Amino acid sequence: MKAKIISLALILMLLLSGCSGLAGNVDELLSPPRLTLQQSRITDLLDEHVGSAVRLKYPRRGEFLSPFVTSDLDGDGINEIVVFYSDESTSRNVHLAVFSLQKDEYVLTSESEGLGTEIEAISISDLYGNGSPSLIVGYTSTNLSDKYLAIYNYKDQTLQKLYDQSYSEYVLADFTGNTTNDLVVLSPATQPGPIEASLLTVQNGTLATIYSVTLDVRLQSCIALSATPAGDGTNALVIDGTLAGGAYASEVLRCENKKFVSYSFELGSDIVNLTKRDTPLLKSRDADNDGMVECPVVLGTIKDGAGNARWLWVSYYDFTNIETFENNFVQTTKFPRTIVSALPNTLPKPTPTPTPSATPQPTATPEPSNEKVFGVVDIAYNCFVPLPVGWKNNVALRSLAGDDWCIVKKGDEESKLLIMQMVAKEDTLADNILVYGKREEYKQVGTSAGSRIYARILGGGGANPTAVLNNITVLG
Repeated sequence: MKAKIISLALILMLLLSGCSGLAGNVDELLSPPRLTLQQSRITDLLDEHVGSAVRLKYPRRGEFLSPFVTSDLDGDGINEIVVFYSDESTSRNVHLAVFSLQKDEYVLTSESEGLGTEIEAISISDLYGNGSPSLIVGYTSTNLSDKYLAIYNYKDQTLQKLYDQSYSEYVLADFTGNTTNDLVVLSPATQPGPIEASLLTVQNGTLATIYSVTLDVRLQSCIALSATPAGDGTNALVIDGTLAGGAYASEVLRCENKKFVSYSFELGSDIVNLTKRDTPLLKSRDADNDGMVECPVVLGTIKDGAGNARWLWVSYYDFTNIETFENNFVQTTKFPRTIVSALPNTLPKPTPTPTPSATPQPTATPEPSNEKVFGVVDIAYNCFVPLPVGWKNNVALRSLAGDDWCIVKKGDEESKLLIMQMVAKEDTLADNILVYGKREEYKQVGTSAGSRIYARILGGGGANPTAVLNNITVLG
């Protein structure tokens, strides 16, 4: 293979752009991002080597969202550059080209053809514990239904494929406590029957499946897979999946003696049933930025004036570090234009709280030790608004004009604590649009459903405005 030379200065400039290169969500791109001069020259070198124009391939999701990935793949302290592309003149499949540094110059040292026409995700992990990270690539087809996982090592200037299999989702974390990452792979979505989870780890230098388990039969497919610290130096497995009839739910598993078991057995509560919800927007996530993955529990459904579900009271729970599930949510007062349903019957019966006075102040509600975040989901605008846990059972939601809404003190609908306003993108922002205060009193917290979302915190509720406004999340 004829070596293609790239100057060291050129590559160093490329590396300064970051390990993941171009950032952004590829699903939102109408056209590929404009390449830098350096990236364009790398592409020109690939064109010259292939003999025709190449098409750079962007991962659909994950840590790396660029066709240019840099990492020290052979453990020599110097980064290699992996470029993902396709050459449609010979094959529609993704190709990988590795550039390595030799005598102060980068040369194209290895090529490989991938297992699909698109890239689902890319990861880098020292699975083998030898200081040489593996390149893990999830491939998919144009229809996004067939997925194949491949694991590569780069040794002696050659990219070697060590492992491959079909899959639906995968996650890397230390589940077994062996101080290096293990790999969990879920069975393909096209495979009939319940979902199977396979736990793979390296033994005697070989990556192999050490345990397989059939997940809860109620989970018909997986929409998200993640790992969360389990408190003992290992990680737990969190699965978000679909249920029959179009609902969604979560399951949490821990690894015991290299076998997965559900946390439901320890809690004495059915996690799949507790986390049942009707919207795919709610996924398990690190809701409070503490490094843990929490699962959403819908406490109540709030309907708009037309009787359609519009808002949800939601709490995020950490099921990995508790002995019993606790919930202290109670039905709130119904005001004019304020409609709140009772608890779903899948949760424990709440303990009634005293009726507040005519002009109450939000007071602290006893906080379950495992409840991490409490708030409201606006389904129409795909956003989650965190509220102080102390507001739980002491506030209600009131709809305002149009799609706007507010949080008020329970028993006093005029005592607004938080106001959410939706402004169409084409509207000019002015005081007469933000009708419940002046423009400078609001913060734009997101954009969704063709509108800009603004929020305002008022005094009297004891909320930390920064904590609330900075953590309002547009869900996706």
